[in-house]
Amino acid sequence: MFLKYESRSMAEAKKTPKKTPKERIVAAARELAREMPASDIGLSEIARRADVSWPTVKRYIGGRAALLELLGVDPRDEDARGTRQRLLDAAGVVFTRDGFDGATIDEIAGEAGLSKGAVYWHFRNKRQLLLALLDGLVSFPAEPAVDVARDLPTALRTHLERELSGERWPRVIADAATLRDDAVEKKLRQLIDGMKTRAAGLLSRLVSEGRCAEDVDSKAAGGAIATMITGLSVHRAFERTGSDARQILTQSALVLARGVEGSRSRGRRSR
Repeated sequence: MFLKYESRSMAEAKKTPKKTPKERIVAAARELAREMPASDIGLSEIARRADVSWPTVKRYIGGRAALLELLGVDPRDEDARGTRQRLLDAAGVVFTRDGFDGATIDEIAGEAGLSKGAVYWHFRNKRQLLLALLDGLVSFPAEPAVDVARDLPTALRTHLERELSGERWPRVIADAATLRDDAVEKKLRQLIDGMKTRAAGLLSRLVSEGRCAEDVDSKAAGGAIATMITGLSVHRAFERTGSDARQILTQSALVLARGVEGSRSRGRRSR
């Protein structure tokens, strides 16, 4: 009787085909999508639900865009972008607090209020997080037109303030400069080149408006301003109180203004 029952059970099992890893992964992803926003689903959650390793999930599903398409979510969906930005903001906080070497993916996930799997879904490792943070700084918008009604020190101070406001993570930049990483160094060079270009553009406009001397080398002076901004950024990164930051910024703008005004005065006397 037992053998007969066992044979019937085995026969029934054969009629029910075992799900392939891909089928289990897809089913797990769809189950999770009913429990949480698709943008928050990470590799580890899918792997645990499907009882496979996360590299297996990556191999069968592919990239994040493929998963979102599978779940019927537009890859450009605001939730997905929002999750990525939350992770970048959290990484900036943790990198600032603990340094790049001391930061961990667990801490970044905790700071963002997301799972570790969500971090790994958007970024392969914390190096990629750092590069993405630097990318955001490199893409800083071009300098707007200078207000001709402003005096020269105010115009220069406004430029310095705007540049420093774009550097959301000054300590992260200072820390990144110590890393021996070609990709990171490239991003930092792009960041500094952008500062030089914007400063040179500002000086060129000031020269064309007659607000500083014609003999000012906009490109070279732009490099000097970028160096000053870098120094101010490092100071801000390690200044505990920040009480004298505004005064230093004002004095820096005055030094720059007197330099170009002095050059203009000499040019007038020579004529």
